[in-house]
Parts: sequence; structure tokens; C-alpha cells
Amino acid sequence: MTILDELACKYGTDKGSTEHNYCATVYEPLFAHLRHQPIVLVELGIWEGASLKMWSEYFTHPDRVIVGVDNVDRFDAAVWRNTYTYIADQADADLPVAKLLPNIIIDDASHISTKTIASFQNWFPHLKPGGLYIVEDIVTSYYYPEDIEHPCNTAMEFFKRLADQVNRWGEHARDDIASICFHPNMVIIKKAGT
Repeated sequence: MTILDELACKYGTDKGSTEHNYCATVYEPLFAHLRHQPIVLVELGIWEGASLKMWSEYFTHPDRVIVGVDNVDRFDAAVWRNTYTYIADQADADLPVAKLLPNIIIDDASHISTKTIASFQNWFPHLKPGGLYIVEDIVTSYYYPEDIEHPCNTAMEFFKRLADQVNRWGEHARDDIASICFHPNMVIIKKAGT
């Protein structure tokens, strides 16, 4: 069990090995070099805040900032150092935290394709160069009636087309993205730059 997975189990987030298993297989190797850095992490969709507690304990730098955005507030952030919440729609990137240039943005919100796509389009420009934009639970692209009726408009299809744009040459190429990685039930987009 990794440190991050232990914290996921401690706080009861579904990101741990008891459910989705994102922490040990993806997040620990991806975030280990950032653990003691003054990062800004924004999570879209926090439910009752279990993952905010996990991130708050995992990232140790005294100047790190952890922010949760959800359409309801079920979490008391006041007791967690440098941890804040905003009541807003997941696609609302006009929040003050966007000006901080987050290093990491995690979309674990509605899992409805139209909202997932809008969130990416609105938040990705605010991501720090070299930062990571992560969409969890992408499998829901195959679940919702609106997505099944219009499969070309799912979040998964959007990110597959984005991969085409990254690999394309010429005027239609997407040069603000360094890479797109597809993991089981997850997409990770790295912003270009350092």
C-alpha cells in the first residue's frame, strides 16, 4: 500500500484501492515529485470532502493550497490548513482560485459529458504550464442516456479527438497540450510548458 492509498483508505475516498484504485496505480507515481512542493490543487466535485482531506495530508508544503469546487457545501474546510471550498458549478472557472494557476485540476464532478467538456474548456486555460488536468470516471461516457443517444458527443470522444489534434501537424494542431494519457477510467492531460 502506498502513502496516498493509505490516506485514501483512512479518509474513505473512492480513489483508493478499495474502489477505483487511482491512488496506488496512477496518483502516487504521478504526484510523488510534487508532494513537498507549494502546489495548487483544484478538485471539481468533492462530495463530502474525503479526497480534500487526503490531498491536504498528502501534500506537505506549508504554502500548498487545496481547493474544492462543488454545487453544494458538505465539507468544513476551516479545520484544514490552506484548504478551501467554493460553491459553484464545476465549469465555473471565474473563481479567484483560477488566478493562482493550479498545478493540478481533477474533475471528479458530475461525470455528465457536456459538463465534463465545458469544465475542461473553461479550466484548462488557467492551468499552470506543465500542469496536469485529470478527468476521473470517464467510463460514465458510456452510461448516461444523453451520451448513449449521441455517442460522438461524449467526454471520451472529445478527449480522443483532442489526442488527434495533439498529434496533427499544421494549422489545426493543438500546441498547448504536451500529452494525453488514457488510463482505465481516467484521462490525464499535461499542459505544454515547464
